Order: sequence, then structure tokens, then C-alpha cells
Amino acid sequence: GFLLFTRPKLIEQCHSLFFLHVDKNICFERRQSTMPVPEDYFEKVIWPSYHLYNGALIDRQVFVHNSYVPICHLEGNRSPDELVQDVYQSIEPLLTKLLQTKI
Repeated sequence: GFLLFTRPKLIEQCHSLFFLHVDKNICFERRQSTMPVPEDYFEKVIWPSYHLYNGALIDRQVFVHNSYVPICHLEGNRSPDELVQDVYQSIEPLLTKLLQTKI
């Protein structure tokens, strides 16, 4: 999932963009629970690719809906409740604006 921001057609459908940073152990556990790979493949290919792509995203903004939208970075070691709260706080102004234009 960390290559999603390379898909222009996908990001054109978004109003907000989020990138979840995880440490190596969490990344490996999540990979093994969704699409298991040999540990050496993870070490030699997946983790270095994540690291390379992660570094390229740090200050990146994406052009969406005629304006630049920054990528909101979230720390994946936080609880799901905390992450949901962070996302909600980030999108609340957009939701308010969208609701006002629909009324």
C-alpha cells in the first residue's frame, strides 16, 4: 500500500492524503498477515523499498483538485483510536465545508 501515491488517477479522487509510518517489526507483521513473503525477501526488497519511498514523501505535496494537498503523516505505533482521532481532526474542516455547500 505504500506506493499508492504514485497513482495519479487514484489520488485525483482524494481530498486528503495520509501516510502511515511504521517501524520494521510492525511492517513485517502486517505484511505477513496479508501476503506472506520469505523473511529474506522482506529484508532485501520490501523494507528497503518502504524506506526509500518513505523518505521521498516526507515533505511532498500532491496536486489534487486544482491545489496542492500536503500528505498527512501518521505514526503507526499509536493506537487505532488515536489514529482515527488524528484523521478526523485533519478532515473535520473539509467535512464542515462540504456539508455547508450541500445545505
